[in-house]
Amino acid sequence: MRAAAVVVEDFPAPPFPRWTKRLAEAHTVGGAGAGYARWQRFLQSGLAAYARDRNDAAIEWPRGVSRLSGYIHHAQVSPFRIAREAEQSGGKGAEKFLDELLIWRELAFNSVAWTLSATDNVSPSRLQVVSGG
Repeated sequence: MRAAAVVVEDFPAPPFPRWTKRLAEAHTVGGAGAGYARWQRFLQSGLAAYARDRNDAAIEWPRGVSRLSGYIHHAQVSPFRIAREAEQSGGKGAEKFLDELLIWRELAFNSVAWTLSATDNVSPSRLQVVSGG
């Protein structure tokens, strides 16, 4: 007995959650100017409630998360400037934001540097920090 062919079109994709519609509309403009503009908007409208709202993906930006990861990762904005301005604003939101920006970021760097596999043949002393600019 021969098995019937399975056709992908016979299994429609489930509908996306309502909040994902905004993901297709959103885009990120590169560059320091766009990164600092995004930071200023988040600083003014989202940072104060960051401690409470950071884990809710359905909250519309600029509340919830900062969406600065790409700018920080690609060295288009300075995490030190962001940290200084967040610290100056004060409050529980700023405190939690700084915890995640500085402490968890540093923890991630150290985790990568110190938990490499023996087969990687790389020691932490051989890792180089690459400047963003």
